[in-house]
Amino acid sequence: MNSVEPHKPLDVLIMAAGLGTRMKSKRAKVLHELGGLPLIAHVCRAAQALKPQAIFVVVGHQADEVENAARTQVGDLARFVLQAQQRGTGDAVETARGALENSDSLLLVLSGDVPLVKAETLTKLIEHHHTTGSDCSILSVRLENPTGYGRVIRDEQNSFVRIVEQKDANSEQRQVKEINSGIYCFETRKLFKALKRIAPVNEQGEYYLTDVPEILMAEGARVSVYLHNDPREVSGINTRAELAEFENLLRRNTIRSLMIEGGVTFIDPSHAYVSAEATIGPDCVIYPDVSIEGKSAVGEGCTLRSGTRITNSRLGNNVLIKDHCVIVDSEIDSNCSVGPFAHLRMNAQLAEDSAVGNFVEVKKSRLGRRTKAMHLSYLGDATIGEQTNIGAGTITCNYDGTRKHETIIEDDVKIGSDTMLVAPVRVGARSVTGAGSVVIEDVPADSLVAGVPAEIVDNARSNITLFVCKGCQKHWLDSDHTHTFPPWYHEQYGRGRKHKTRDLVALFQNWHAGDIFCESCGLAAAERFSRYLVNGRPTENPEVTVKVPKSDIKKFLMLYAKTVKVQAEKRNFHESFAYRFHVTFTTGLFKTLPARQRVAFATMTGLLGTLNIL
Repeated sequence: MNSVEPHKPLDVLIMAAGLGTRMKSKRAKVLHELGGLPLIAHVCRAAQALKPQAIFVVVGHQADEVENAARTQVGDLARFVLQAQQRGTGDAVETARGALENSDSLLLVLSGDVPLVKAETLTKLIEHHHTTGSDCSILSVRLENPTGYGRVIRDEQNSFVRIVEQKDANSEQRQVKEINSGIYCFETRKLFKALKRIAPVNEQGEYYLTDVPEILMAEGARVSVYLHNDPREVSGINTRAELAEFENLLRRNTIRSLMIEGGVTFIDPSHAYVSAEATIGPDCVIYPDVSIEGKSAVGEGCTLRSGTRITNSRLGNNVLIKDHCVIVDSEIDSNCSVGPFAHLRMNAQLAEDSAVGNFVEVKKSRLGRRTKAMHLSYLGDATIGEQTNIGAGTITCNYDGTRKHETIIEDDVKIGSDTMLVAPVRVGARSVTGAGSVVIEDVPADSLVAGVPAEIVDNARSNITLFVCKGCQKHWLDSDHTHTFPPWYHEQYGRGRKHKTRDLVALFQNWHAGDIFCESCGLAAAERFSRYLVNGRPTENPEVTVKVPKSDIKKFLMLYAKTVKVQAEKRNFHESFAYRFHVTFTTGLFKTLPARQRVAFATMTGLLGTLNIL
């Protein structure tokens, strides 16, 4: 909205010194929260929208906390004056005399417990003040039950006469339904001049600001009343019951606006909470018992399942939050999945397409793209790279009793179940930790570590050199560089089945017997095979090197893991078909293999390569 252009500069004074005895609380009334913000913050926001030259806040009970709440909302625009003893509203304004008495300004007086007041309404009051040429303008409303409020008394010509407080009103005056909202607009100098004349001649023994309009009229000043049509907007909060009513009203208005104007689906609107400061994109689905608090931002097409709480966090598009997750001060990029029963806090960050599963806590950590931590893990003070898998039960041991330390896990790492990463520690790219490992030292790239404490099993990679013809290459290396089978193998053993060790042995036996048919050259593989294979060793042909970790030898029996990738530069191949294996084991590793697998290795390497046991 456009700022008001008053004839004089605008100052705002907010009365916020009282404890609020009817709240039955040790906490100052204006510090109680509505929609996740202190009451005083809502009033400061409305005042700030008017672009005044200063906002004066009268503080008393818990002054420091009230000052912090106001300063958080309006910054340096806030000025503070102390009312050491709460002796009424007139005394509250009097405390600002030193700062405002000689100011040639317009002073808007507000109460700190009126959180729903709108800047548009205050603008209309100020415009009314100028239009009528008033020295004091009072904002009033009509209530069906005005009990407890000061009544606005008018004469037969409907002109203002005075304001009478409930306890000082007679029976006739108590029948009046027009009440004083406690919002005023004054000519500043005339206000402070009139304040000198008020006295505590009332049942409460307090200095009433409501006496000032009558004093001004007696001095020939003009006093007018602006009757507003929405009593709820300018109502103060005095009890916890009223606070709950306002919270419910604010919640219902927010959710209704999101459904009608924002294109958001609420499965059960009466059992969801959304802060008035939160934003939710279209096509989101919000299930019952979801709470979205603070300045949270939810992107488009997200699904938030029951029991989830999101506070001051950002979600990208198409995010799935499963049941009973807690997400606080964190960021989740698009296409991520969280939960159920996950906890993200203290600037946890999930990059696009990553996933956090059940009973996983992520604290002050970042998970890279397509990284997963699916079960029962704690990731604290960690930076985790892309396409990394965190096994169940993994813990980053980040606290040494004095300080927190960082864990760094690079790209394409496999963290085995029950791994303890004792920070500070780094796990290099493409490394693997064995299940139950306790990692206390940095792990180099391309390594396997295992044990307590974890030690490097072998940080080298066993090289398998393949020699294939152009035609057969398409059967053995697909577009993702993963291993596939030729047509004859599917015919003999069927598609989609698990490949047993005996199948693998049979496969190599078929190669040796020359039963493989090469589709590119149209000749039996035995002819081509024998041409380039002498005593199990090829004599020529260009190479493609596939690197396989020794930790993956068992997967090697399954015609290599799907993670095996061609890492050498692709070149044109001769029309040959041969495999050569150079596999080096430690004696201990070889002995750990089942007898059937050792026989299979011996069979393979005896036919097509060499087997060295150290």
